[in-house]
Amino acid sequence: MYFTALLLFFIFTLAGCGRDGVEPAKRSTLPVIRFSRLPVDGPVRRPEGEFGAPRRGGEKKHQGIDLLARRGTPVRAVSPGIVVYNEMNGTLTEGYGFTLIIDHLNDYYTLYAHLDAKPPLRVGEYVKACDVIGRIGHTGNAEGLPTGIRDMLHFEVIHAPSWMLDYLGIRIVDSISPKTVTTLKAIAEGNYGYGGGALNPLDFYAGKPAYARRLF
Repeated sequence: MYFTALLLFFIFTLAGCGRDGVEPAKRSTLPVIRFSRLPVDGPVRRPEGEFGAPRRGGEKKHQGIDLLARRGTPVRAVSPGIVVYNEMNGTLTEGYGFTLIIDHLNDYYTLYAHLDAKPPLRVGEYVKACDVIGRIGHTGNAEGLPTGIRDMLHFEVIHAPSWMLDYLGIRIVDSISPKTVTTLKAIAEGNYGYGGGALNPLDFYAGKPAYARRLF
């Protein structure tokens, strides 16, 4: 009981303040990471795959962008960081499918979902910008989409305190909830305000993305 209470105190202390003791909500909200290329060169699926597109009849909003590409196309890290999540999120036909998350160690994460298989990367492994971290697939709820748009990468930028997923070998978020990605976003939103759990990746991208309704 004492250990659990101590762990929860540590978790919420970490979630409530940055590592320098400054409340995250009072920090600059300007983007910290910038990338010159997207994880794949494919176009953004329009309109359903755009950031903020309505979901479930408008009850929810799309929290990332969907980049269309042929199955097996390499997916690349947009910025250097540490792999902190590499698992099946949901099932082969529901949720994100095979998903990888990189902590860029500056209170920003990038999430790569619907991969064709679990990438051969270990949690804690360092990756450089442009390293191949997976391949395009249609696992998760992308499996139910029509041919020509189901092969895609769902890509997100999450603004949350770094080290929340793996701190000194302890999976902090999983101590609160087994729904790792959902809980990480809830912590992000609680710290940075509404919508802070997921930001528009195109706000961090230096180029101009292409758009398409279908790939082929």
